[in-house]
Amino acid sequence: MATLPPQQLSDSGLKERFFRYFQHEVTALQEEINRLGDKAVTGGERADGVEHCLAGISRLSREVKDASSYIPAYDQRTYSEAIKALNDKLNQTRASFAPRSKFSFKSSRQSSATSAVSHHKNPSAISLEDAAELASQQRLKLPGARHTKATGSGDTSTAESSAFASPAGTGTPANEREDNHNLSRQNGAGLDAAGAAQDGFVNRNLSGEQQAGSPVRKPSFSGTSSVTIAGHSGLHIILPPTASHATSSGTIANLRRCIVDMSQPTSQANGGAPFAGLAVKNVRDSLLVCGRVAGAIHITSVEGSVLVVNARQFRMHECKNVDVYLQSASRPIIEDCEGIRFAPLPDTYTQVLEDGSGQTNLWDQVDDFKWLKAEHSPNWSVLAPEDRASEHVWKDLVPGGPRLGLEEILKAVAIKPKH
Repeated sequence: MATLPPQQLSDSGLKERFFRYFQHEVTALQEEINRLGDKAVTGGERADGVEHCLAGISRLSREVKDASSYIPAYDQRTYSEAIKALNDKLNQTRASFAPRSKFSFKSSRQSSATSAVSHHKNPSAISLEDAAELASQQRLKLPGARHTKATGSGDTSTAESSAFASPAGTGTPANEREDNHNLSRQNGAGLDAAGAAQDGFVNRNLSGEQQAGSPVRKPSFSGTSSVTIAGHSGLHIILPPTASHATSSGTIANLRRCIVDMSQPTSQANGGAPFAGLAVKNVRDSLLVCGRVAGAIHITSVEGSVLVVNARQFRMHECKNVDVYLQSASRPIIEDCEGIRFAPLPDTYTQVLEDGSGQTNLWDQVDDFKWLKAEHSPNWSVLAPEDRASEHVWKDLVPGGPRLGLEEILKAVAIKPKH
C-alpha cells in the first residue's frame, strides 16, 4: 500500500486540525451572536458583546489567511464563505436591535429592504449543524474529516453559549469605581483599577467580606449576571455558592500572585450553573480554579501559573510555563505557547464539577497550531504524575484556612516563590 511522503502527511494533518479548529470557532461565534439579545443595553454590555464578536470574526479571518500555505484554494474559499455568513448573521442581529422610528419618510423600496433585514432570516446565516455541514456541501475534502455534526453541536437546546465578557471600561457605576479604588489600595497592588481599565478590564462587585489582616475575599456579586475579577495582587478570592446567578460570562484579568477559586458557584452538586464562557488574560504566578465552563475558555498571556479547568473547549494563546489540570470534551488548542504541561482534572474537582455528561476527557490530545512538523510539539507535554499536586493539596490546602497563607498555598501547587 502506498504511503504519503512526510511533507504531504504533515500537510494532511495540519488541514484536518485546522478544520476541527475552524468548526469550534464558528460554533462558538454563532452561539455568542445568538446570546447578544440577552445582554443588557445599559452599561454597554451589549455593545461590548458586539465588539467582541467582530474581533472574533476578524481574528478567524486572519487565521485562515495565515493557514493559506497548507490549505488548498478551494478550501480557503469555503472558509471565507463561512466567515461571510457569520458577518451577515451579526449584521442581521445588530439590525434587529435598532429602535424603530415613530416617523418615517422612507420610500417603499427602503422600507422593504429594512423589513427584509428585520423580519426574515438571512439565508447565509449558519446554525450549529451548518458549521459541519458546510464543509461537505462545498467540497471541503480534508483527510480524516467526518462530514457529521461537530462534537456537542447536536445539543443546541441545552448547551450554554461560549460568549464571554469583553472589555467594559465604560459604563462602570460610580459606586463600583469607588469599590475598585478602595480594594486596590487595601491589597497594595501595583495593578490598581485604573491600570486594569487601561488594559480593557475593570472589576465588578468585588467588594466582599474581608477578615482583618487577611488577603481572603468572598465577593457576593449580587445584582449582576456576570463575573469580572481584575487588577489585583496577593489576594485569595473565593466565590461563594450564592454567586451562581452571575455565571452568564466571566473574565479574569491582570492578576499577580493571586488565588481565584470559582468552583463553588459552578458546582452542579451545589445547584450551580456553569459559566457560558470564560476569558483569562494577563495573569502571572497565580492559581486559578476556573470551575465549570459550558462553552469555551480563552486563555491569553498567562505565565508561571496553575489552572484547573473543566470546559467544553479549551483555547490558549501566548502563554508560558503554565500547568493545566484539565477536563475537556474537545481537543485542547494552543498557539504561540511554550512550557505548557497538561494533567487530568484532580479527583477533588471531578466530584465537584462533574456535569453528568459522561464525555471522554481529551486533556492530552492537544493541537498546537504553531507547530507545523509531524513530530510532537515541544511546546507542551504531559505533567508527570510525581510532579502533580496531590489530592491533599486540592482538598485541604487550596480552599484556605486560618493558618494557611497565600504563599504557602502557591508553593504547594508548585508556583515559584516571590522574588
